[in-house]
Amino acid sequence: ADLLIYLISWVTIILLEHQKLLFSKLEFYHFKLWLINYSQGYNRRGLIGQIIYFFGKFFDLRHVLLFFFLLILSGISIYIYKIFTENKQNILSYFLLFSPAFLSFHMLDIRGSMRKEILGFLAYLMLLYFIEKKKNIFFPSALYIIAVFSHPANIFIAPFAIGLMIKNKINNKKIILFTIPLLFYLFSGVLYSPTNSFQV
Repeated sequence: ADLLIYLISWVTIILLEHQKLLFSKLEFYHFKLWLINYSQGYNRRGLIGQIIYFFGKFFDLRHVLLFFFLLILSGISIYIYKIFTENKQNILSYFLLFSPAFLSFHMLDIRGSMRKEILGFLAYLMLLYFIEKKKNIFFPSALYIIAVFSHPANIFIAPFAIGLMIKNKINNKKIILFTIPLLFYLFSGVLYSPTNSFQV
């Protein structure tokens, strides 16, 4: 019950603070990285922005951003709750959970929170849970690919995700299908660079 209250409070505080930034203080600059898209051509961090802009044709972009934030934060909270309540945890797990460098960071530093790296974190949590429950990993894998094509920092989760699949004896074909888009992403810095040099 205490964990559930903490997670609900975490989601509520972050959403309310970002709502203030978007509507009350009109500080849209804080969210510009989420809006990078493909309008000027292929961009190695523009996929989520392209998706947001698609919905922005029908709704206020600020509402779209808040809705995406709600989905991401709720998803993280749900899978953390499932992982912690359905599996025995040690003191180190709880230390990490309540550490100022983990979830609490997003409440302590609102302007530094909700970076696009959080997509990769959600995808990894989902992958961990889906593998543990022996569910089809298509959805968390697809979300992780979106995360990578939205921010280069998410590529660094790949070794842990692939290692998790290998450890749990996931079908090699699925691992290869998971890896191919990541390889394209890595080499797209060369393919789409005007100087033909690799860029992250």
